[in-house]
Amino acid sequence: MSCRKLWQSIVELTLIISFVVGCGAPVTTPKATSSPIPPTPTPTFTPTSIPVSSIPIRGMRVSPGMENNAETVARLREMNVNWVQLTLWPQVTQDGKIIEHPYGTGGPDYSPQSVDRVLEESAITEEVMVSAIKRWHELGFKVYLLVYHERLGDHHAYGHGLTGDIDSMLEQAKEIAVKWARIAEENKVEMYAPRKELQMFVGAEKALEWDKGILPEVRSAYSGILVQGIPFMYLWDRINKEVYLQEQVAAVETADITGYDYLGIDFYGSDVDTFEELEAIYARFLLKTEELKQKFGVKGVVFEELGFPHHGTEAFWNDSSLTGDEIICRSLDIFYRLGIGRIDGFFPWLFGDEFDGVAGLPAGRQEYIAPTKIISHYYTSVVAPVSDIEGIAAPEATFPGVSWEVSGVLLREDFNDDTAWGLWGSGTSVNNGVLEIIW
Repeated sequence: MSCRKLWQSIVELTLIISFVVGCGAPVTTPKATSSPIPPTPTPTFTPTSIPVSSIPIRGMRVSPGMENNAETVARLREMNVNWVQLTLWPQVTQDGKIIEHPYGTGGPDYSPQSVDRVLEESAITEEVMVSAIKRWHELGFKVYLLVYHERLGDHHAYGHGLTGDIDSMLEQAKEIAVKWARIAEENKVEMYAPRKELQMFVGAEKALEWDKGILPEVRSAYSGILVQGIPFMYLWDRINKEVYLQEQVAAVETADITGYDYLGIDFYGSDVDTFEELEAIYARFLLKTEELKQKFGVKGVVFEELGFPHHGTEAFWNDSSLTGDEIICRSLDIFYRLGIGRIDGFFPWLFGDEFDGVAGLPAGRQEYIAPTKIISHYYTSVVAPVSDIEGIAAPEATFPGVSWEVSGVLLREDFNDDTAWGLWGSGTSVNNGVLEIIW
């Protein structure tokens, strides 16, 4: 890995990363619009297909308060949903303090300066979360409680610019994990994940050490299904149509996760330009997931986040012949169709628009989407699994040299307050007025 140090008062890098084999290889820019894409084939249903219970965890993401919305509850029942995912949002301040919170703070109503407000709201966190858990159980749903560490008021900043002590932060995270393991046990929560995205603050190796370190106390407090989260796996190479295994996954492959029951995974598939490419990277992702499941001997695999390609540079988002609803639904169709029989639980994450309605979408789109129709199809139908996906899986390549291509503002550094944003978690920091980008 090399380190680039850029000295400036304000730096704006208009860059995106293209991955090419070897340094100095030519870089090309995808066309703004995609070529015509054939429709996704309709899944074949046969009398010998496995039953719908092949998706044992038919989940939807919910927020506290939704349990009191009769229309939402009725829709979930119509969709044959049997699990809900509730998220606890511990908020990480710039000085490394962690504040429990029942909601995320990534929206426009919060900023990194909203510490006092979040502290005040934190007082009702346990009451709000426990009330939601109890009500969902009364309604007949199982609950997956996910602890998602978030940078206060700046979701994608993660660990950039943190000034506090990392070990102190991890100790606070442990206290929260053990506390909520007890609460989960007391309230008969069926599945619990003690952390999400912690590796984005401290790195994969340190996060995995933390996972192992908290296990005795968490397992002592909680007897249900315990989920070990693992980071994003693959990056898509637009030029060579290959995938690269992310470096942090290497730490997972050598980790000891004995004591955890399920793997918790994420998938979005960003930077592909066609649905065929989306199938290719997803198929490779599924094969890797099966490999890890066998390696660790876990009981199952569940999506903690299942999204869609959303960087906005994907060709189909810039194709006016495709509606946002079609893009979302065709993406979800691929995820469910290929995932059935391989993934035990699905929880779609569509940026707060899991239910039908007008949504803010990539490439500046604002359109009506109806994702529940495709989700309902797979939660209520008898669908046979695709038997062989190796033939459509993208080839896996060794991570190459890195090229830079001018496209749009993805990194901004302000040396006045020692903060940096962007590069999608690629490792930036500021030390004594020096911006470091680490590869």
